[in-house]
Amino acid sequence: MDSSSSLYCSDLLLEIFSRCSLKSVDKSKIISKVCNDILYEPIFIEYHRKKTGTIYGYIFQSSFKSSYRSSFVSPDDVRSTFVLDFLPRNSKILASSNQGILCCITMERKERFYVCKPTTRQIQMLPNPKLRYETYNVAMVVLQSSPLRYKIVRLSRVQTRSEHCTYLCEIFDSKICVWEEYKILLPIQVLICEETIFVSGRSHWLLSDNRILCFDLESMTYTIFTSPAGVRDKDDKFQSLIKLVQYRGKLGLIFNKFGSDFEIWELEDYKCQVWKKIKKFSAEGAKKEEPYCFPHAIGLYSGNIALMEGGKYFFYNFEDSNVWAAKLDHHVTYPTNVFPFRSDLEPVDLRGR
Repeated sequence: MDSSSSLYCSDLLLEIFSRCSLKSVDKSKIISKVCNDILYEPIFIEYHRKKTGTIYGYIFQSSFKSSYRSSFVSPDDVRSTFVLDFLPRNSKILASSNQGILCCITMERKERFYVCKPTTRQIQMLPNPKLRYETYNVAMVVLQSSPLRYKIVRLSRVQTRSEHCTYLCEIFDSKICVWEEYKILLPIQVLICEETIFVSGRSHWLLSDNRILCFDLESMTYTIFTSPAGVRDKDDKFQSLIKLVQYRGKLGLIFNKFGSDFEIWELEDYKCQVWKKIKKFSAEGAKKEEPYCFPHAIGLYSGNIALMEGGKYFFYNFEDSNVWAAKLDHHVTYPTNVFPFRSDLEPVDLRGR
């Protein structure tokens, strides 16, 4: 196929996919590499948002005097069609999913876990996990859309006198509506240090010793493997940053050493744990936006646009070095959490029936 035919084919696929539902879009990613690449391009996200009303962006959350406030942000500065004023009083967002469903907890009097879909203003209360242990990390993944099935992963640290750092891992499965418990044992000096990345039915956390913890949500077992060799020296923790991301459907990471360019790595072979450097891109545009800070990646909005944080938040296209400010609402100052958010406008049965 010549270049003109290939371009026509790509344009035709873009036009078709931009009219599909989120469910169809996600299924189409596994058709071929060409389809997968198209569906992670910024232009697809723009077309899909305009033609279907699908919402893409991030929810920023801040706390003030034990109350929580949020603001939605996207690179095109399109304000979302939803607000969170329908949630129970003093609610805190704990996790987001790729289907527009949030896991939250109400902090008013008696704490209570629940899920909600902001675009349709739906709420479903859940049974609580063991709240006697302080919540350390929460993540959520939608396993199927019809009927809805999702799992919530809650980590809490358990104080023990053993030689291990013990985490209680509680898994909520909407299909059976119960929490199940599992223990994760790490060396005493090793901690889980950032939020979860879900890929291929597994949750992943970056550890403080630069390794990656993987928890399989089907077998309910965990493994630990290394990040790319040479990405970060153990003695260089304060001069470089690693951010786990989902890169075009695979586990990836963004590496940024102080004063150098950014690198994107992809776990090319999951079974053999083989990493591949995908690209290296200039940090000049980010440095110009934040000349007195050390900009670092918060997450990937698309295949080549990252949400960055320096002295402020901004979107950075590492292909052409363009920058867009992330305009937060005035009541959200000094965000403590940032959640990726993607949602359609269709009601869903949150009970999974």
